[in-house]
Amino acid sequence: MPYDDVVIGSVDAEVLAQRYIREGKYFKATVEAGRTEYASAAVSVMMKMARGRVCPRIHPYPTG
Repeated sequence: MPYDDVVIGSVDAEVLAQRYIREGKYFKATVEAGRTEYASAAVSVMMKMARGRVCPRIHPYPTG
């Protein structure tokens, strides 16, 4: 199938996705999702919940 007939986008800006974008192979976009910031926020919320605190269903975290 020709590369221009397929469009793939991804999240996390993985190395393979970045390479395929540079080479023009199917991937057209990827987004860096801030894994470290997300993981830190997730652990913080889990620790609060483990202590019995009520946490909002949606927890915003700062973007970089």
